[in-house]
Amino acid sequence: MNATCRLRWLWGDAGKAGKPAGRPNAASRPAPQRRLHPAVWKEVEAIARTVREKFQIDLRPAIEYMGLQGFLEQVGVARVIETVGLDRFIAEAGDKEVIKRIGVDRFLAGLSPAERRELKRRLQ
Repeated sequence: MNATCRLRWLWGDAGKAGKPAGRPNAASRPAPQRRLHPAVWKEVEAIARTVREKFQIDLRPAIEYMGLQGFLEQVGVARVIETVGLDRFIAEAGDKEVIKRIGVDRFLAGLSPAERRELKRRLQ
């Protein structure tokens, strides 16, 4: 079985008449859970070792299937922010939008006494 066929089988691409390709008795099995089985990842790694060019996995179909919220919950929002960087998130949202979401009271409550003095000095 070539790499493309193996990946289709692993991801469960539908074959003819809506039945999963390469899987006999699919109707007798319970509905698949919304997760990728750990053994499948081992198979993907094996495929990656056999191809000669750089192997990249397009996770968009999995994210579409799981939903972005489910994907982020599994990865962890803190990990995403750490990897992407808080500055990039703020830049995407915009400074004004971030401050609007935080609220003036919460923003001021988070300032140290030195930062409050500096803010007061700048506002005069």
